[in-house]
Amino acid sequence: MMRNIKEKIKIAIALSTLPAVVLAEATGTFVRILENIASFLKALGAAMCVICLILAGFYFMTAGGDEKKLALARQMILWAVVGLIILLVSDPIVKAVESVTK
Repeated sequence: MMRNIKEKIKIAIALSTLPAVVLAEATGTFVRILENIASFLKALGAAMCVICLILAGFYFMTAGGDEKKLALARQMILWAVVGLIILLVSDPIVKAVESVTK
């Protein structure tokens, strides 16, 4: 069941980037298209991390001592925090690479 949900999330992300591509294409260059897609994906990623944290908290509270549910909740919290860290670190890394390559 979890795999099915992950597949639906991937499809939703792929389809949700289409409006950003069309909008960026109408207003500017290829770089602007990439910037718009990146900003959209960052916002979407942040929202997904928050939703995962809330869902993990729900799993944690309703586990009732079941070790499998507790392990799932801990794993969800871990990966949501890792995702947030990656989102926060991505901009400085891109800017550092840009400054080195110029």
